[in-house]
Amino acid sequence: MLALSAAESLEWAWARAANAARTPPPAPGGGPLRPAPRLAALLVTSLLVTTLSGCFIQYPVNEQLLEHGTIGAGGGYRFDNLALGEGNTDSLFVCVAFSGGGMRSSAMAMGAIEKLAALEITWEGERKSLLDEVDVISSVSGGSFTAAYFALHGRERLVEDFEGAYFSRSIDRELVLWGICPWLGWGRFISPNFDRADMAAELYESIYGEHTFRVIPRRRPFLVLQATNLGSGDLFAFTQDEFDLLGSDLGSVPIARAVAASSAYPVLLSPIRLRNYPSPKPAHLPAAIQEALADDRDGEGQVVRRAAQRDRRRWQWARTRRSYVEDAEQHPFVHLIDGGVADNLGVGFLTEAYRSGFIRDRIARNAIKKLIVIVVNARNRPPSDVELDESSPDAYDVLMSTTMTGIDTAALEHSEGLRELLAGRRTPPPGGVDPHFIELNLDDLPDAERRRELLETPTNYSLELDRVWALRVATGELLERHPELRRLLRDAGAGGD
Repeated sequence: MLALSAAESLEWAWARAANAARTPPPAPGGGPLRPAPRLAALLVTSLLVTTLSGCFIQYPVNEQLLEHGTIGAGGGYRFDNLALGEGNTDSLFVCVAFSGGGMRSSAMAMGAIEKLAALEITWEGERKSLLDEVDVISSVSGGSFTAAYFALHGRERLVEDFEGAYFSRSIDRELVLWGICPWLGWGRFISPNFDRADMAAELYESIYGEHTFRVIPRRRPFLVLQATNLGSGDLFAFTQDEFDLLGSDLGSVPIARAVAASSAYPVLLSPIRLRNYPSPKPAHLPAAIQEALADDRDGEGQVVRRAAQRDRRRWQWARTRRSYVEDAEQHPFVHLIDGGVADNLGVGFLTEAYRSGFIRDRIARNAIKKLIVIVVNARNRPPSDVELDESSPDAYDVLMSTTMTGIDTAALEHSEGLRELLAGRRTPPPGGVDPHFIELNLDDLPDAERRRELLETPTNYSLELDRVWALRVATGELLERHPELRRLLRDAGAGGD
């Protein structure tokens, strides 16, 4: 951590200067130093101390697991270690995914939580809110700000405090100010072990405090913050199952730092670093990874189809995780950027959990009767004048357009892939599971003017509170009016009309 914090550096410099002011050395003419040179000396000394202290700054390092016994089905923040929580059941299994999209997606995520809390259902004879039945919240980028606060503090604190802690602030401007302030920024960037995303993580502690994953309540819903692995291009989930492969303890990681990784927009913010320890490692790779890497063979053991040919995306995901374990010396660090780069809807984790994870396990035990996946898609459509001008777009416009096109295309593939998976067009749903896929999109707002206005909301971390409120209300309306949800509510005895 810090040898001298920024505040301590400033305090030390001012104390030293004040002491010098009380016993000023004689000037060449015999009198005391004039105030202006003394003030200059104070500023130079303060800046020098802060700059030198930056050489010792170290980003918070994820801790190494100390015992092999904590790997696998042991302790830590994993789905199977969480209590059901009041009103929660396995039979009605609800997963919610919050997409990226800056503060726009944060606002839509909050609107979804508020509406889920307001929707009442009767399930297995018990009256409850649909929010009580939420089992998993998977998020990327801007959606992670709301998801993390809700998981840490619950719905009441989210409604009461999150506006002041987050929505009422200009996070964009605060990041810039932290970067240019000499007491907080300049000296830090001298250190090779502290960068822009590390500074963002410290700023986000003003939202989440210094809480780590150890303090998240051990009850559902399961929080899954996701980032993109810069080395492989696939998703990285902040769960203990993922950290097992790094030989690391997720409980040591600050929540603010995980949010910073999930929202570390490339170039504007640097990657967040994690250490991959050479030991301890799992004795065997998890079954999902082994399955994804296994070739298809005939009855005589001959390969009929390579694993990469069967599902190249999943094979790449498994190969990366195998390298953490079997080739740790060549992969001592993991660098994480915005989760929206790999999957801007945050549904990739849910897809894998359905294929071979804890969702599939409960389906196999006939524990799940209804499976509901709600995707809050904060995609926008900002106005563009590219097609109004004969001249070629500048380099910035081309770069942003190609980047967002790639992100949107990948998000669409993830969404449709999960929709087809749940519908059984790829793999028929096992047992008697009744799947529901609900995607909320601003494009589906019926009023054209309102739709246009909200779709033009920019992707940044500074919005007027009126716009935040409008996005929250619109998301709630989209959820309540969704045909699939209305059918679900009718089935659950709530009435959808």
